[in-house]
Amino acid sequence: MNDAKYIYANSRIKVLETRLLNSVIIERLLNADRLEEVIKILNDTEYKNYFTTVEDIFNFEENLGRFLKDKFKIIEESTKTKIFEEFFTIMYDYQNTKALLKAKYLNNIDLKSILSYSGNIDVNQLKKAIDKREYSNLTTYLINGLDAAEANFNLTRDPQQIDIILDKAYFKQKYDISLDLGYDFIIDMVKTEIDLNNIRTYIRSYKLGLTEGDFSKNLLDDGYIDANTFIEWYRDSIDILEKIEFTKYSSFKDAVQNWLNTNSPSYFEKKFDNYMLDFVKSGKMTNFGIMPIIGYLYSLINETKNLRIIFVGKLNEVPKELIEERLRDMYV
Repeated sequence: MNDAKYIYANSRIKVLETRLLNSVIIERLLNADRLEEVIKILNDTEYKNYFTTVEDIFNFEENLGRFLKDKFKIIEESTKTKIFEEFFTIMYDYQNTKALLKAKYLNNIDLKSILSYSGNIDVNQLKKAIDKREYSNLTTYLINGLDAAEANFNLTRDPQQIDIILDKAYFKQKYDISLDLGYDFIIDMVKTEIDLNNIRTYIRSYKLGLTEGDFSKNLLDDGYIDANTFIEWYRDSIDILEKIEFTKYSSFKDAVQNWLNTNSPSYFEKKFDNYMLDFVKSGKMTNFGIMPIIGYLYSLINETKNLRIIFVGKLNEVPKELIEERLRDMYV
């Protein structure tokens, strides 16, 4: 692999990493009693031009979206490619597609609380494309996912199938991007993410009492653990805790048990994100090449996720302790 072409980007990232939010700033944000204090704290960070008034916090999705786009623009200029932005932000396109497609057919969808402005595709353009079925500017992956999801919904009227079908399209696209990049580190990252999603699907399906057939339709391909292996476990009613103990995901036993005991996936989701963050942190140990780029960009996504948790908590007057409980680990 020609890592030399990323030398300039690597040098810029070393500077950008010093501007990531640290635990001290996060603690100050948690302790802020008023939204005005939050704005004042952010004024000392890279977010100062995106959150200048209290109103900006109420519109945090749009402003976090602008922030991420500007940072990805720096990476694009440094690497001379948009593939890194595509790799990390297509998840927002699929998130928006799921929301907009459901809103097209259902009446109880609060789009304002769901839509993200961090994707590759402008939200208004995506809405127009879905409403009018004009898909010419969308990727083949998204078009195929949209066609399949819409056809399935017209047949079954089951909105959950929209999520399942579009998730499959998303991970297929993400996995293919990792193959195009051609780095084992990125392929490993995506395959790991697919495995953890399938473990999550196993738990949800088990708790819902789904049939083997319905469960198998929900599984993703291309992980390290073959989809057929999950199906065999499910068919034989094998405890997922027993099986993951002998995989590289043994550290998830407590998160799975917590989900089974509490009926809440919150701790599992937090563990999922922290596990992936630890995975990409290895990029910090490498000075050159693609790993520092991936590590930095993942940290940005993680950072905005933490800010989103804090903003939602502050706007809804959630106690500090409960907000802090949901926060993900920090990259720095």
